[in-house]
Amino acid sequence: MQDHMRPDDVVKYIDYGVIVTAGGLAVLAAFGAIYAWPWSKFAPKQGGSTEYNSIWGVRVCLQMTAFFWLLSPLLQRHEAWGQKVDVLEQLDVSGSVPCELYLSARLGLFEPFFLFLGLLAFRHSLRQGEGWEVLNDTEMGETKAREEYVNRKIIGSALLHTLPIFGLQTLIAVLTVVVSADMERKWGFPKYFLISSVVEKEGCDIGKEGELPSSGCVVCIYPLISTMVSALFILYYLWRMWQITSQMMFITLNQSLKQRIVMFRLAVTLLLSLGVLCRGLTVIPMPRSQPFEFLRLGDFVSVALFVVASSYFLVVRPVRDTRFADKTAGMMIALTTRFSSRRLRVRRRSPS
Repeated sequence: MQDHMRPDDVVKYIDYGVIVTAGGLAVLAAFGAIYAWPWSKFAPKQGGSTEYNSIWGVRVCLQMTAFFWLLSPLLQRHEAWGQKVDVLEQLDVSGSVPCELYLSARLGLFEPFFLFLGLLAFRHSLRQGEGWEVLNDTEMGETKAREEYVNRKIIGSALLHTLPIFGLQTLIAVLTVVVSADMERKWGFPKYFLISSVVEKEGCDIGKEGELPSSGCVVCIYPLISTMVSALFILYYLWRMWQITSQMMFITLNQSLKQRIVMFRLAVTLLLSLGVLCRGLTVIPMPRSQPFEFLRLGDFVSVALFVVASSYFLVVRPVRDTRFADKTAGMMIALTTRFSSRRLRVRRRSPS
């Protein structure tokens, strides 16, 4: 008879599956950044195509943020691979340091910056111009200057809105170092209210008393207060997102574009809500138990699907449409030029 899979094996396979999937999706995000880069610097620019691709810098920044956001679970699950990396052993990266870094980077920087950047990019994309006229050198210079200004404005605005959340989540991460489990129980806080990591004692050498445990003995958890802050931010974001997209749907005549708006906001609402729910429920089961790991897996899956959906709606689809518009406009210009040249030759050959 075959042996049944042990709970520890399930947890281990979940960790390795998340790490491999996160790495693969991060590579795709990097390719997305390359795909969003301007592809025809020396070709004649068409008005509609140039306007549609005016926020290429924002799209590249969005994909690079997705790259680091998707890699952040490696910090969260450092207990699965930290002891196998010689560099980390030499640097003596131990204790809960990766957990605090993950908390500050993921919930304080990558998540809010990606959300704000995506929303501003989505709103700008709906204001694209129409027309395929060829731009002269003067107009191309003015267009390039406008593109640089628009990209700086959107990225700067997203960063400005992210800084308060980053500061608050970083403060929470610092407080989790100060507040111990004993102090939390003494003050009457709910379970894991202000703690970002716990020490796994079963089958783990936690060292002598007074020494920091190795990275393989520490399990990262989501502090309840950090999840509450993230939930409030996401509620505000969803309210603004639905408000903006409703206004855009009112003024948009393109039915295909309306369908994209509906699909985008439904995907954002469902996936972000699922992620917050899973993070909030992780305070109920014991760390490293199967329910705990499945909840962390649910949070990762919601983030991964959200990043993939956002990348498609905000980067891949617009860039693909722009390339098609560029190719179509180039073919039209080439046909028009060839037809005009042929008519001119016929006129020159005809007797006067």
